[in-house]
Order: sequence, then structure tokens, then C-alpha cells
Amino acid sequence: MSATTPSIDTSTPEFQAALNLIRHTHHSLFLTGKAGTGKSTFLRYVKENTRKKCVVLAPTGIAAINAGGVTLHSFFKLPFHPLAPDDSRYAGRRIREFLKYSKDHIKLLQSLELIIIDEISMVRADIIDFIDRILRTYTHNFRQPFGGKQLLLIGDVYQLEPVVKADERDILSRFYPSPYFFSAHVFRQMELVSIELTKVYRQQDPQFIAVLDRIRTNHFSPADLSLLNSRALPSSSITSPPPVPSTTPPTSHSSSPSLDSLTTSLQPLGSGAALISADSPLPTHLGITLCTRRDDVDFINSNELARLDGSSVTLHGRIRGDFPSSSLPTLLDLEIKLGAQIIFVKNDQEKQWVNGTLGTIIAFRKPCGPISATPTTSAKRKSRKRNSALSPSSPSASPGPSRYIKAKASPSSVSPSTSAQAPSQAVKPTWHSVVAPPSRA
Repeated sequence: MSATTPSIDTSTPEFQAALNLIRHTHHSLFLTGKAGTGKSTFLRYVKENTRKKCVVLAPTGIAAINAGGVTLHSFFKLPFHPLAPDDSRYAGRRIREFLKYSKDHIKLLQSLELIIIDEISMVRADIIDFIDRILRTYTHNFRQPFGGKQLLLIGDVYQLEPVVKADERDILSRFYPSPYFFSAHVFRQMELVSIELTKVYRQQDPQFIAVLDRIRTNHFSPADLSLLNSRALPSSSITSPPPVPSTTPPTSHSSSPSLDSLTTSLQPLGSGAALISADSPLPTHLGITLCTRRDDVDFINSNELARLDGSSVTLHGRIRGDFPSSSLPTLLDLEIKLGAQIIFVKNDQEKQWVNGTLGTIIAFRKPCGPISATPTTSAKRKSRKRNSALSPSSPSASPGPSRYIKAKASPSSVSPSTSAQAPSQAVKPTWHSVVAPPSRA
């Protein structure tokens, strides 16, 4: 059993138009589209195939991890306070005295041809204008916006908005009609081409796609909410821990259809691995509780883990290099048990599982290589997935314990969406975990 997503069609008119604009012109592009239309695929395609010297940036650590880049603040050494256009601290040569770029960094800025910014909807207007000022200053090209550099801005303004505190909003409102990136003054001096990707690849059900689209534009109806709520698990079934199968190795796989279907896609465990018996059925009620507060998530996860029988295993991670612990998509030390529900936070390159796939821990053994796992169907959620995480193919991310994950609430939307994947340089497991899908009725 495998959870797969259809490959993105790179031959669509919108994809090709955007690609040709990046390849053959110097025009800046705003690429948008609803969730699952291939924006991230386009970013990766451009990054892997462009001949232009480029850099990939994003507003947050998690977004930078997903895009395979670095944060805007790290790359440009931006301050975190509002950057008013009339701030004398950054006027003229003072901006150089403030930023204090190294010679190598200045050479890098001057050599760049293409600047890619993912999740652009989260970037404030004042940051865009400040980046424009930086690029004009260090390229000595004050006549052209962004010093003549081409920009590829990717994101969906219906999904994520800039995070602006009340006092920051008061300051920015004196200069900008909105905090969104498109309110930046620099866009009055240039033509920003916009292309929207329209085909949804992440979901296949036309009715579900239509509901998500109405939620996205704030035009959902009571019937839409009733349809979504009809798929919600009763609280009693969510909070009941799944049965933990016996740890006695089975004598035969052929006598159990559920185990037969499981082992067809399990990677070999090697010697010393303890497989689970098929005497007890695998759980069929994998579910997620969405919370708005991190402490609520921690409380629920701890309680649900304690409800499971048996001793726990802690997966210890380690951070290599300069990586902020606050950007980790899961705990550095994860405690799990047999029967614990987990969720993948990274796509498998062979498309056996995707970011959001749910599964159940069925066995452990000492480490001897990358994690092996068998997933169930994809369950994409607009979530931070801090406490239930398993990166399937990389030796740099850890499985997580929980039956619940944390999600950032939006007052105008209950739409499931994408979430962050585990950082490739951040976490390394110290145990080998095996994951099984829930049995099908």
C-alpha cells in the first residue's frame, strides 16, 4: 500500500508561460495559485534547471526549509522592527554602515540574476521596499527597481498573511495601505507579471476541491461545513488509544490478510527486528485534533501517549551547524511507543508517502540505516506538525509520538492545507521505526 500524489504536468500553458518568462526575460513574476496547484514544484524546477545565478529565500525558517533556501532576514541581515521608508538610519550610505556586509556577500549580491522568494504573502511591504533599497545600493543601480534583478515571488495571499503586531501595524499604516507585499512602493515603478496556476493536483475529489475553494475565498455555506463535519471522527473514537498488537513474531504471514497487505510494501527489517503479530487488528481510526496553542498540543500528546501500554522509546536528534531550534518542525527528543500514531512531515522521493501521511508505529530495532516505513493515505493538514513527525527517507529527521498535531487557527478558514517538512540538516534518529497503515474496512 502506498500513498501517492499525481505528478505535476509541467506542460500546462500557465507553467510554460511562467517558465519562459523566467528563462528568457528579465521581467519579475508573481506566481500564485491555490494549494496543491504546483507552486512548490515550479520553484524546484526553476532552481534545478535555470542557468541564472539565483538564491531561494523565504520569510520563516520552516518556509525556507521547505523551499531549500534561507530566510530573508538571514540573507539580507534585516532588522526585525518595522522599516519605515523615511527612517534616517538607513538613508544613503548609512545603510552600508548598518548592514556591514562582507566583501563576499557584496559580490554575491552583485552577481545574482534571479531572486526567488517563497511564501511571499507573509512578507511585509516595508521589507520589500528595504530589499529594493539594499539591491539598488550594492549594485550601484539606483534607476532600476531591485537594482535590475529579476524577482520570482511565489505564494497565495488567500492562505498566509504577514504577521504584524498592533504597534507595528500603527507604524506601517502611516506609509502603506496594507501590510501585504504588493503594497510596497517599489511596485509603482515596475510591472510585476502575475500568473496563476489553476489545476489542483493534491486532491482528486471535485466536490472536496470545490468546498476548499469556497472556504479559501470565504464563500463557504452551511452545507459545506456540514459536509466537512460529516467526516469528523467522534471525540470518543479519537481519544481512545489504538490497540497495541502483540510483540510476538508471527510464524506465518500467509494466514493474515491484514499482515499480507502490510508486508508487501514494508522494507526488509534485517536480523534482530521484532515484527508485530497480526493477532490484533491495526487501528482503523487514525485522527488529528487541531489546536491553536502549543501547550494544548503538548498536553494532549503526553496524555495520549501515557494511555498506551508498554515502555516508550525516545528518538534523540541532534542539530548540525547553525540551525535555530525554534525552526524545528518537531521535538528534538521524541518519545514514542508501539501503537503510537505518527504523521510524516516530508515527502518521499519515490512517492510512497507524502507530507501528511498518517501511520502507526508497529516495531522498533536498533539503528542500522535510514528509517523504513509503510504509509497510509495522505492527510494533508494546515498544521505545524510540531509533535507528530516522521521523516521517511532522510537520516536527518525523527519520528514523533503523537496522535495529535498542532495547527495555526484562521478565523476565516477551516481549510486543510500544506505544512512544513522536516529540515534535512536538523535531526537524526537513533532507532529504526516501522510504520503500518490502518487496516481498511
